[in-house]
Amino acid sequence: NIGGSGLFYILGTCFGAKTITSFGSEKQKRKVLPKLAKGELNFSLALTEPSGGTDILAMQSRAVSDGKGNFVINGQKTFITNGINAALRAGVDSIDHGTFLDDESIKLFKRTGAYLVPTLLPGHKIPATMEGNPFFTEAIKAKARSASAGSKASFRKAYQGGVRIAFGTDSGVTKHGANAEEFAVMVAAGMSEMDAIQSATVAAAQLIEMSDELGTIEPGKLADMIAVDSSPLDDISVLENVSAVIKDGKLQ
Repeated sequence: NIGGSGLFYILGTCFGAKTITSFGSEKQKRKVLPKLAKGELNFSLALTEPSGGTDILAMQSRAVSDGKGNFVINGQKTFITNGINAALRAGVDSIDHGTFLDDESIKLFKRTGAYLVPTLLPGHKIPATMEGNPFFTEAIKAKARSASAGSKASFRKAYQGGVRIAFGTDSGVTKHGANAEEFAVMVAAGMSEMDAIQSATVAAAQLIEMSDELGTIEPGKLADMIAVDSSPLDDISVLENVSAVIKDGKLQ
């Protein structure tokens, strides 16, 4: 979804086609495509089980970097291992979800410096809601359980392998406002409390290239902070109950 414009690019990977197809009105295309060609827009691509996916992503990245000489692809929503690895080889800055990583994935993350943005909360929450819900057929239940286990195992593999991790929740799949519950899931999966906090502050600011304004508390940066009643280093779940919010130096 390019720049929130409603213009979608579909990469023809399912049958090995090396094509890129756009869907959108002519007005949308006239507005978006010139900026896209100049490398002025950041966007994400969805690629799961590509056939020849590396070539397709490389072709797309060249097309959008015309005029600047660097990748515009800013993030990649991927679940399946081949899609993840193809995206990493093509030079994306981050992988969302990363449900099924393998050893090659970890090597590629380390080689490229890309971030993993795990979204563990849906996999933690959804399985408990499946029983008695007619939407969840046995096939869907099996897939959900597999994805839940896979995401936690991949997160551990990435964390233990030294992959850079930035905080994400995939809210909308789970309830908006419950985002902070992700911290406890990350810690339960093996991450230290301090690293979990830094994934949502220091690392997140680095990923979105706003470290000059966000991520740490120091002179010259935005004074965006929260207050809680006790140390999250002792109990990370206290971040789910915020006592005060300070935004740009002002108590809200």
